[in-house]
Formats: sequence, structure tokens, C-alpha cells
Amino acid sequence: MKRSASVRRIPARPSRDAARGPLAGLDIFALIEEMLDEDADDDQLETLFDTALEMAEDGANEVPDGLLSDLESALDQARIDANGGDREARRELKAVRRKLDRAISSGAVHPTALIVFGKVFAAAGLDIGETARAAVRGVLEGGFIPAGADFYEALVAPLLPPAGDDPFALYELVQQVTAIFPLEERIAAAAGLAADASPIARRAAIGFLLHPDDALASAAIKALAESSGAMDGQSRKRIETIRPWLAPRRRAALETAFGPAPSGDLAALSAAAPAKVVRLAATTRDGSGASALFASLKRGSRYAFAAIMIKPNGVVEALQEEDLSRADAETIEFTQAAAAPFYDVRPDTFARILRLALGRNLAANTPPPFALVEVVEMLGHGPLSPDLSTPADILQRLVAEIPDRDLAARIAGAHRDVADCEIFASWFEAGEQVDKALKRVDFVGEGADVLLKSYLPARREFWAAQCAMSALALRDGAAANKPLWRQLALVGRDIAGDKPLDSIPLMRRIAEQSAAHFMAE
Repeated sequence: MKRSASVRRIPARPSRDAARGPLAGLDIFALIEEMLDEDADDDQLETLFDTALEMAEDGANEVPDGLLSDLESALDQARIDANGGDREARRELKAVRRKLDRAISSGAVHPTALIVFGKVFAAAGLDIGETARAAVRGVLEGGFIPAGADFYEALVAPLLPPAGDDPFALYELVQQVTAIFPLEERIAAAAGLAADASPIARRAAIGFLLHPDDALASAAIKALAESSGAMDGQSRKRIETIRPWLAPRRRAALETAFGPAPSGDLAALSAAAPAKVVRLAATTRDGSGASALFASLKRGSRYAFAAIMIKPNGVVEALQEEDLSRADAETIEFTQAAAAPFYDVRPDTFARILRLALGRNLAANTPPPFALVEVVEMLGHGPLSPDLSTPADILQRLVAEIPDRDLAARIAGAHRDVADCEIFASWFEAGEQVDKALKRVDFVGEGADVLLKSYLPARREFWAAQCAMSALALRDGAAANKPLWRQLALVGRDIAGDKPLDSIPLMRRIAEQSAAHFMAE
């Protein structure tokens, strides 16, 4: 089963931090892939890396593709575990980077292998470090790879597929391969794609409009504008889909290059008619702030599936699979349900959650992935404007729907029930700042008190958002969930307000679970 290039493959081994929640330590997209892949690998990170490093002395051709794929998967899993608070994963990642730095400094990594390592780290969402980047600058200065304008023809143009049309995969490949290179060469790659005579190259260049680096986005905008006469209707539509997701300065540059957004309907430029929506669903947030949206669709006798991963800073990953058999579609839905509970939502709620996530992307200046455009197209959505509402704003609108919202007994019951609900057993804090706060405590209760006083006050907005977005996910589904979304909204209102945290049962539970997790490691 083909996966979007923007969704990283993660091995099926369970997270060492599984208690954090199904989305914190387990990539549901990868689990779906692994259910359909009987050859999943679970080798440990350092073993894989040591093997790859030993083979890298003579060049990238000496390192098997399967080993590199497994290494990328293991690095990505370690990143997820580390972000979830796993100290062993943080140690492993530091050890791997130290080993790579030592090997580079001793001259034991061939230049081609160094570039491949750069791609593997980038695909896993990790910074390869300054030692590797300095070594690549030396490779350019030594003439092993042409620098400047010739860089595109030497390294990027050969990546263009001889046939096919998957600009999303091509964009991911180009930005991963070039991630280790200096900015000048990455700009040459973005501008070269946009100016290339190949239609797929120009379509892939549109992805750089959403690149985190403003210089790369600017280069792509300029080069695309210069070749706009050769731009097809689908590419123009994708630019208009992306336009409202961009920060003001980048949006202004786009307007200078292409003019204001057209007032007419761009739906006619879609590649295919929208599929019939079979099911829309959302998860509540897990302890790390991750959640997901899912869509099952049908076009004729074939099925399609879309998934969007959301974190506190917005949309981070997107996946779409089309032309599925009914059996494959059922397997995906079964796997999805096994990985994390999900709840049916109406189309307007699905769009609202996505727009709120895009608002977080915009507020944090972290553009969503290019693959989201592909998912939006499959769902048949028009332009989606980001919603910049704060957690307090969301909660205020939700609470307004509750008739007895200010009744003291109702509020007290909500606090009691939410604190006891097992859906939120994964809600706790972890990471280096928590470790630092708790390093001198001896008991769970003592640790909870420390966190409630010194750490959690700065996390009010995060936990209010946990309540708000989880309430939205629960709001449309089965009648049994309706009391819970209302209770979450009431509790979230108090967290977003000025009620003392130590008087909020949910926050007390979060503090206790955080301390218990710290002491268990």
C-alpha cells in the first residue's frame, strides 16, 4: 500500500512511553502501514546506526536501501519517544549524533554517504548537526558536487521521475536530500524546480511555499511567478489553497507575484470529482497534545482514506490513500480503532477542527505540510481559512451551549467526573523541564505539589486546549459522549480562567501522574 512521502514510516515496536497515550508514542499512520506489511523490522536504533556507519566508509552505495529505511524508521520512533518524555530515547539520539560527529571528524564517512545520512535524518524530522553541515560545505568547496546554480542540475534534476505525477512525493524527496546543504544550494534547488521545463518539477516547487524557511519560500515564489505562463490549472488551484495558510509577509509576497486571490470558484480546477464521504472521525488529544482527523470515502466501487495528524502547533502530517478495495478499507478502519479511540464528527466540525489547527500553524509560524493540500483536494474542500481562536474562545462557545453552565453542583460534578475518566489517563507532563523540577522530590504527592506551583501555571493554555479540542471531538458522536464533552468544556473554562490549579481535580491528577511517571523511569 502506497504511503504519502510526507508521512514517515515508523517501526511497529511499541513505544517505551506507551503510557503517554496512543498518539504520543505510536504513529497511527505507520501502524496502518505495518498491518499491511509482514516484514516490519524492530531492530534497535544504535545497532542499526553502527551497522550503517561501518558500511559508509566506501560510499552510500555500500549501505543497503533496506538498512537505510530501517534506520530512518528507528530515528523517527526515537524522536517520537523523546518528544513524549522518554529519557532513554533522548540518550539514544544524543549517542547517535555523537557517533556520527566522531566518524565525520575522523574522515570515516564518504561524501556520498554523508549526503544520504543527511536525507535519513531529515526524513526522520531530526537536525543532523553542525559537524555534518560543515563537512558538506567542505564537499562543495572541494568540487565533489557543484555549488551554486549548477547544484540543481547535478543533484536535484536527476531525482525527477521519468514518468508519473506525484509532486508531493517529489517535493519531500528534494527537501530531504538537500536539507544538509547550505542555504544557497537549497535556494538553487527550490528555484530550479520552479523553473524546470518538467511539469512535475513545477508542481513540486509549490511545496516550497509551505517550507519553514522564508528564503526558500521566497525563491520558489519568485521562480514560479517567472514561469507562471506554463503553470496548469491544478497548480494555480493549489497555490490558492495554500494562500490563506501563509504568514502575512509570505502572503504579501505571493500577492505581489501572482496578484490577489481570484474571486471566482476554483472548484472546476480540481483533478477529480470529490468522493462520497462514508465517515468522518476525530480523536481526543493525548498527553502530548496530539490528535488526529480521519475520513473514509468512496468513489464508485473503490474506497479512499485520509488522515491528518495535529499537534499543539498545528497540522504536522497528512496521509491519503486512494483506490483501495473494501477489504483494505476495513483493515485500515480496524487498525485505526485499535490504535486510538475515535469519534464520529459532522462535516462542519471536521472542518472546524482543521481550521483551528491551521490557526495554530499560523500563530506559531510553522506552515502545515504540503501533503495537506492533497488531502484537502481528496475531501473536496474549498479554501480553508485558519481559525485563530484561543482555547478560551473555543471553550466560551462550547460552554454557551450548556444550559446549566453556572450551576455550582453541575460544575463540581464535571470536575469530579473528568478527573476520574479513563479516557484521559494518558494526560501527564514529561520532558527535560519536568525532570529538572522533580529531581529533588522523594514522593509522588510532593512532586505533584511542586508541579502545581512551579511548572503547571505556565501550562494553563495547553491544558485548556486539551479540554477544548477533546470536547469538540466528542461533541457530535454517540449520545453517551454528550455528558463528557460538556463536562470537559466546564473544566476547561476553569483551567483557562484564574481558578487555583491545586483546586482543580484534573490538574491534580495530571500533576500526580507526571510525578509518578518521572519516578518510574
